[in-house]
Amino acid sequence: MERPGFAYDTTLPGYDVLQDSFHERLDIPVDVDAVEPFLSSESHRTYLENNAFHRYLKMHKVTTGISGAKELQVLGRELEGSYMPTHTDAAAWAYAEAGLTDTSLSAVDRVDLVTKAEALWERALKTDIHLQSSEYGVFFDEPSAAYRYALPLAFTPLMKSVVIGNVTTPVLQRTLADTVAFSSAVSDEIRRYDEADNVNAKNMFIGLLHEINALSTLLYMEDPRYIPMPSTARADTGYYHPSQTHDIMVLNQHWGTIRKVIPIEIKAKASSRDRRRYRSLIIRGKMHLGTNGADPTETAASFERLLDGAPEPHDAAGIERIATEVRELLRLYQQGVTPEALAMRSLTRFHKSSSLERAHPEIAP
Repeated sequence: MERPGFAYDTTLPGYDVLQDSFHERLDIPVDVDAVEPFLSSESHRTYLENNAFHRYLKMHKVTTGISGAKELQVLGRELEGSYMPTHTDAAAWAYAEAGLTDTSLSAVDRVDLVTKAEALWERALKTDIHLQSSEYGVFFDEPSAAYRYALPLAFTPLMKSVVIGNVTTPVLQRTLADTVAFSSAVSDEIRRYDEADNVNAKNMFIGLLHEINALSTLLYMEDPRYIPMPSTARADTGYYHPSQTHDIMVLNQHWGTIRKVIPIEIKAKASSRDRRRYRSLIIRGKMHLGTNGADPTETAASFERLLDGAPEPHDAAGIERIATEVRELLRLYQQGVTPEALAMRSLTRFHKSSSLERAHPEIAP
C-alpha cells in the first residue's frame, strides 16, 4: 500500500517502520523451541507461564509512581529475553512507562528507556510478521497484531517530548500524521478482508480503527496539556482487574510533569454489560467518532483528506464536531468523583460522573 501523501512532508516513525517491516525479507529461521509451546488452542494461557509476564499483568492498570517504575524496569529486563512478540511488547511498554514516570532518573536516562522500548516494538513487529508468514502462521492468525505493535512507535516522539518537558506543535502534528497514516492502512485492510469474506479479521481491524480514530481526534485538538497515547500492554488486557481495562490513556501534563492520566475505553457500540463493567470513560466509535455516518473508514478518510490539504466540504465540519463531542465527554467525565482509594494514590483517575451520565445516557450503566 502507498504511503499517504500528506500536505507536509515528514518521516513517520511508526507507519514507515511498519511498511518497511512488511516488505523486508526475513530469512532467519523461526525459533521452533520457543514457538512450540504456543501451538495449541490454549496458547493464550501459555503466555502466563512466563513469570515476569504474569507479574506484569497482575499489576493494577494504573500509571505507576517511582517505585512501580523501578519494578517495571526489572520486568522489562526479564521479558525482553523472550522470543514471543506478546512478551516483547510487554517489555517495551514496561520500559516506556518507566521512562514516563520514573522522575528519580535524569531526563537522559528516561529518554534511553523510551529508546529501548522503540527497539523492542520494532522487534515484536518483525517477529510477528515473520511468524504469520511461516509454516506456523495458522497458530498466530491475528493480522492486526503487527499494527498494534507498530502503533506505539508513532507516539515515542511524544513520550520523549513529555520526558524533556517540551511538547511542541510540530511533534503533535507529526504524531497526528503518523496516526492518520495508520488509519488509512487499516481502512485498506478492512476492505480487503471484507472482499475475502473474513469476518473475524475484518472485525479485528474495525475495532482497531475506532481506537486510531479516537487518537486522531485527540491529537487534532493540538493541546499540549492533554497528550493521548495507546494504553499500556497490561491496561489493554482483561486477565486481571478487568474493570480497569482501557484502550487509550490521556496524559494531563505541564512542562513534563504528569498531573493525572485519564483512561478511555473505545467501543464500536457499548452494551449495558460494558457500561457496568468499565470504570474508564467509554467513547462509542459509531456514535461519537463518525464524521459521515457510523463507518470508521469514513472518519479515517476525512482525516486523510484534511491532512492532504484537499478536504471535502463535510470533512472539516465532521472532524470539528467529533472533536467537540470528545472534548465535552472528557470534561464531564472529569467532573465525577474518584471513589476508589487506588485511584487516589495513582496518577490514573477513574471517575464516576453523574453529570456525564445525565448528558449522555448512552454511556450510563
